Amino acid sequence: MKQAKEIVGTDTSKNALEWIRETLQRHFAEVLALRDDALDSVDIEGVHQMRVVIRRLRSALCNFSFLMKSNPFKESKKDLKRLANTLGTARDQDVAILALEKLHNKAKNERIKKNLAEKIEKHRIVREEIQKELNKILDVSLLENLRENFSKALNKVNKKNVRVAKLTAGEAGREVISKNIHEFCRLEGKSFQSI
Repeated sequence: MKQAKEIVGTDTSKNALEWIRETLQRHFAEVLALRDDALDSVDIEGVHQMRVVIRRLRSALCNFSFLMKSNPFKESKKDLKRLANTLGTARDQDVAILALEKLHNKAKNERIKKNLAEKIEKHRIVREEIQKELNKILDVSLLENLRENFSKALNKVNKKNVRVAKLTAGEAGREVISKNIHEFCRLEGKSFQSI
């Protein structure tokens, strides 16, 4: 599986908005780069890889969203969630098929093998239907539309975030981490003292 591209030498004194834009652009480019792999229904790793990269992008959007005044990525988030859900459904079928095939290969009883083969076939039929949906979602024109919406949202990030524009990447990163720690502690029901 492809690993996330390492962020080498991130300059924490860099402007926070510039850092946010670069991070989001990099993750989005990774999503687009995996299109062909996800459409290859023979190699199930393509679906998994694209799903992981979308998760990284959505996580970054979530982490950065509280730093922004408005939510310029609302439309993009919706489209990414739809894609992630479809990829997740495809991945579930892929994993089920793999597991059932392993059981089928190990089974000695012919009746059990027959039942497993029937289950495998049912999952394959479902997976083929999901692949049709993936083909629609990953259509070049739809992805181009997503790319345009994402680019427009990135441009809005610069224009409306005066406070964040004054922060360095390091300061913004600390705010994101601090917010996540506070949220975690709140959800855990524990009191939290400032670090």
